[in-house]
Amino acid sequence: MTANQMKYLLTLVKQKDRKLITGVAQIYGVNKSTVSRALSVCMDKGLLDHQYELTKYGKMYVDHYMNQYEQVYTWLYKHGISAEKAREDTFAMLESCSAETLQMIGQSGEFCKACAHFQEKGHRVSLAGSDLSEYVQQGEYQVPFVFHKENKRGPEQISMANDAFFHPGKMIIKKNNSKLCLKLKRVKQQSLREKIKLEGKLRTMAYEFDGIVKEIFIDDDTAHIPLSALKFICIKDDHILQGYVRLKMTCTVGVIHMPESSAMLTVYL
Repeated sequence: MTANQMKYLLTLVKQKDRKLITGVAQIYGVNKSTVSRALSVCMDKGLLDHQYELTKYGKMYVDHYMNQYEQVYTWLYKHGISAEKAREDTFAMLESCSAETLQMIGQSGEFCKACAHFQEKGHRVSLAGSDLSEYVQQGEYQVPFVFHKENKRGPEQISMANDAFFHPGKMIIKKNNSKLCLKLKRVKQQSLREKIKLEGKLRTMAYEFDGIVKEIFIDDDTAHIPLSALKFICIKDDHILQGYVRLKMTCTVGVIHMPESSAMLTVYL
């Protein structure tokens, strides 16, 4: 569907009288025949019936489109595009961008909405990861992350744990079981003591919650970190949420060469 066809369709379904095609034409300053041709395409695609009512498929299509529209519009608007230009550009992007690009922008827009909600609660210092489902739609999201050495930041302070996982991570938002999934990979490290190359994989991971150490479930290739382990803060100037948690980890090569160590995991939404 083209941008103009969607504009006419969405405007039409908001009208109380579906016969007011003339009204849609007047809103956009085009001929009635232009609107009629566009709506004929909607009928051919099964979105409208001959009474200009949305079909069952049409309702599903419009709901999906409007969800994408809201996400992309929010992303543009929160990054400084004026409301008028953001509306026009959103229609154009939904017409021309690939599904992969729309998914990426839509995810960013969804997190922008969450950040906007979070900013309204200015009295809250942080947001519990378990509450994130109240602000973000259920689904799966690719998220960037980094492991820093404990209590340190900066490019020179990246923890070795950062190389123990494939990037990006996958965040799964559900009402009762949201989690961050990090896929494991084998790590190679030079032993300073024996001058030999070591190779291993993450063995255990744990975090502390309310004074209790909790083990994180690890299957053959993935660490499943519950979002309840993380705290999120809003970076207002950048319109992003930053989540963090201190983790303790061990590696399969053994405690002689790689003893238990701590690192700070940070994710960016």
